[in-house]
Amino acid sequence: MALIKCKECGHQVSDTAMACPACGARISGDPVPVQGGGSSPVRVVRAGFKWEVIGAVGVIIGVILFATGAHNVGGTIGSVGFVVFMIGRFIN
Repeated sequence: MALIKCKECGHQVSDTAMACPACGARISGDPVPVQGGGSSPVRVVRAGFKWEVIGAVGVIIGVILFATGAHNVGGTIGSVGFVVFMIGRFIN
């Protein structure tokens, strides 16, 4: 294994390297593999997002009702909203 100069930047590079670590220029005659394959980005949508929103709204309504004096109804709606929110967090 010998060191050679990169044709682009002049950095010392191993002769077995496929590309220069400093500038990325191709060193050997073999093509440099491209990571990711150049495909377009993929948009990931979580299925549980709508349940998270419904649960969060339930928690907010429950807190408002609890604060205004409707402790039984507010506590129940808040608790159910929290459970729905947590179920939404675990749905992929």
